[in-house]
Amino acid sequence: MKKRVACIAVGGYARNYLNAMIAEALAERVELVACADPQPPADFDEAVAALGAARPTLYSNHREMLAKETGLDLVTIGTGLHLHAPMLLDALAAGCHVLLAKPAAGTIQSIDAMVAAKD
Repeated sequence: MKKRVACIAVGGYARNYLNAMIAEALAERVELVACADPQPPADFDEAVAALGAARPTLYSNHREMLAKETGLDLVTIGTGLHLHAPMLLDALAAGCHVLLAKPAAGTIQSIDAMVAAKD
């Protein structure tokens, strides 16, 4: 069974994650089911066009995506550093594994909270 994947953020550095997940979906190793970005780049539709009818649902809010897209196996997070900890905590609470851009956070307190939440 293919792993269900979602991306939080699809522009800037996060495009690397989106492109990798598109390649994995085209190789039929994952199902890219959703993306969340309040301001997706203008070329988002073009970027996912190769997926045809299997293109991901686009959400403007990551919490809405996590609530509606149940059974996600992996969430990628490629946002600004200040958003890493809260978004990772939301994804972990939804039962997802997370691929997070580095650095993971700006403070040791955020790192401690993230490590504590994984257990």
